[in-house]
Amino acid sequence: VIPTPVVIEGKDYFDGETDMVEDFYNILTSGKEISTYHINADMFTNHFTKFAEAGDEVIYICFSTGLAGTYNSANIAKEDLLETYPDFDLTIIDSKCAALGFGLLVYYALRMQEEGKSKEEIIEGVLYNRDHMEHVFTVENLEYLFKGGRISKTAKTFGGMLNICLIIEVDDDGALNAIEKVRGRHKSLSRCVDIVGE
Repeated sequence: VIPTPVVIEGKDYFDGETDMVEDFYNILTSGKEISTYHINADMFTNHFTKFAEAGDEVIYICFSTGLAGTYNSANIAKEDLLETYPDFDLTIIDSKCAALGFGLLVYYALRMQEEGKSKEEIIEGVLYNRDHMEHVFTVENLEYLFKGGRISKTAKTFGGMLNICLIIEVDDDGALNAIEKVRGRHKSLSRCVDIVGE
């Protein structure tokens, strides 16, 4: 697990390395300035080096290229490491997923590993599941879509006044697309269930 950096009031925090997980959502709603940046090539190199030195076979399932630049950074790190460790067996997979979908891919990979599947079988299974996964979700309010730069301040303001909830899908490229607008949290959740049925 390579944590995505979270910047809170100008200070870097790393999930699993910096104590923040329990307090994160309280911090998020407190109004403090929070941002993220994607894992850069040097960070990937630092994390991958120990596996290269040990001669491990590694599958890295990367956060969607439709949402972040981590896939490209991971591949830059891989190319650099192969100069020093030419036999390093590292496969980097673009998950094209977000949230729970991303977690499911990792879960499937770990289950296959526990069942004794080969690296090639695990890669094939991950790619199959990725390509046959549909993501549909809704958000309780538009605040974090605005903070993440996905909607304008005007859309956030008027959407909030009208109690608009977006139905969002993760497309085949792993990007977020708002596919419907529904008034009210209950209706948005019901609509997600309907879409899954469809």
